[in-house]
Amino acid sequence: MFTQQRPLKVFLSYASQDRPAVREIYDALKLESWIDPWLDNAKIRPGEDWQLVIETAVDEADVAILCFSNQSVSKEGFVQREIRYVYDIALEKPEGTIFLIPLRLDECEIPRKLRFLQRVDYFGAEKTNAYSDLLDALKVRYDQKLRAEDNHHAQKEREKTDRNVVGVGSAAAEKVAQTKVEPAPAENHRRRETSPTEKLRRKRKRRINSTIMASLIGVAGTIITTLIAFYLNRPTPTQTSPPMATATLTSTATGTPTPPATNTATSTPTTTTTPTTTFTGVTPFPLGEDWLAGCVSTLWKPYPTDIPVTERGDGCWNEPVYVFEAENGDLDFLAQGRNEESKIYGLFARIPERGTVTVKVRFSELTNVDIWLGVFAEQDVTSQGLLMTIPHGSANKRVIVQKDPRTGETITGTRLLEQGNGFSISFTFTANSARSTVNPSVFFTDSVSIPSSQKWLFLGYKSLVGYYRAEGRFLEFELVE
Repeated sequence: MFTQQRPLKVFLSYASQDRPAVREIYDALKLESWIDPWLDNAKIRPGEDWQLVIETAVDEADVAILCFSNQSVSKEGFVQREIRYVYDIALEKPEGTIFLIPLRLDECEIPRKLRFLQRVDYFGAEKTNAYSDLLDALKVRYDQKLRAEDNHHAQKEREKTDRNVVGVGSAAAEKVAQTKVEPAPAENHRRRETSPTEKLRRKRKRRINSTIMASLIGVAGTIITTLIAFYLNRPTPTQTSPPMATATLTSTATGTPTPPATNTATSTPTTTTTPTTTFTGVTPFPLGEDWLAGCVSTLWKPYPTDIPVTERGDGCWNEPVYVFEAENGDLDFLAQGRNEESKIYGLFARIPERGTVTVKVRFSELTNVDIWLGVFAEQDVTSQGLLMTIPHGSANKRVIVQKDPRTGETITGTRLLEQGNGFSISFTFTANSARSTVNPSVFFTDSVSIPSSQKWLFLGYKSLVGYYRAEGRFLEFELVE
C-alpha cells in the first residue's frame, strides 16, 4: 500500500505502571513494516543519558502516542515533563498534521489541553477496533510525511536548478537550452514565462526602470519648482544681488507671491519661505550603532509597510516604531492584544551582498507569539528566504526552528535549549544563498538559495489567533561585511 521510504517514527509516551499494556501496542506496531515504534524500555542502552535520548527521540518522531490511565494522569515527575515537551513540539507542526494521538488505557480523564484531539480508547470491547483506528491515523500521517518529503525534495531540486542557471549566466544558459530537445514553441514560451529565474530577472528590470523613471520625474520636478520660485521671487531693479532661493519638492513651499499686475519698482518680494518636509534627508544612523545611541535608524523599515512613521530629524525614527523602541543599547518590544487571525509585524533592514549579521533575542514572556528572524530576497516575509523562528511557550527553554517562509512547514530545528541570557543567531549570506547558525555553534542549517544581490534582514514576531502577549528585546546586533 505504501511506497518504501523511511519508516514512520512513532514515539510512545507512558507511565511506568502502564508498561505491560504499552509494550503490547509496541510489539503490534513492530509487525508493521512501515512503522518504526520507539519505546524507552526497548531502545535505551545501559549507560546512556536516558533523558537526552528521550528528548532526541521526540524531536525525530513523526507521531507521538500519549498513553494515559488513572495511574498516569495523576502521577508527578518526569512523565508530566515529557508530556509538556511533546506538546511543545506539536505546536511547531503545520495545521492539519497528525502528530499527537491521545490513547486511553482505561476510563481516565485526558489532560485539559489535549481534549480537543480525537482520542483512542484502547481497552474493553473497543480494544480491537481501537487498534485499527490507530493504524488508520498512522497511515494518514505517513501519507502526510511522504508528501512533505516529496515537496521538500522537489524544492531542493528547483533550488539546485536555479543555482545552476544563475551560475552559468544568461548567455551560457541560452546556449545550454539550445542544445536540449524542446517541446512545441508555445509550450517553450509558457515554460520561460514561469521560470523563477526569468521572473526574478524581469522583476529586477521593472524595479530598475521604475527607479530611473522616479529619478527623472524627481529631477524634472526640482527644476520646475526652482524656476517657478526664481520667477516669482526675482529681484527688483534696485537690488544689487539676487536673494538666495530655498528649493523644495512641494509647489506650495514658496509662500504667497505678489500678483504681477501690482508689482512696482518699490515693492520688495519676501523670501521667508518655511519648508515643512517630513523627510529631511539626514544621513541615517548606521545599523549596529543606532540602538547604542537610543535610536531606531531610518534604515529600518516597518513591516507591514502601512505602519505610519516620522523622522526625528537626526537619522532616526520617532519612537516607538509600532511596538519597538531603542533603549540602553537594545531594541525592546512589548506586544499584546487579541487577534481574529494571525499577524506578522517587524522591521526590515537592507543588508550588503555578502557578510554575516548576528543578533541575540531575549524575552520574559512569549504567550501565543512566535519570534521571527530571517534573511529575505525582498522586503516581504513571504518572499524567498531563510526563516528562523522561536515558537511560543516557556521563557526558560525553547527550541529554534527553521521554517519555509512560503508554506510555513518546519524544515529542521534544535532540541530544547536553555534561554539563559538570550538566544544568539547568526546569518551568513552571499550573492546567491544564506545559512544560519545558532550560537555558540550548537546548530547549523543548510544553505538556502536566495538569488538576490540585495537582501533584507527581518526582526519581528507572529501573533497567533486569540489573546497574545510578548515582551522582550533584540540586542548585541553586529553586522560584518
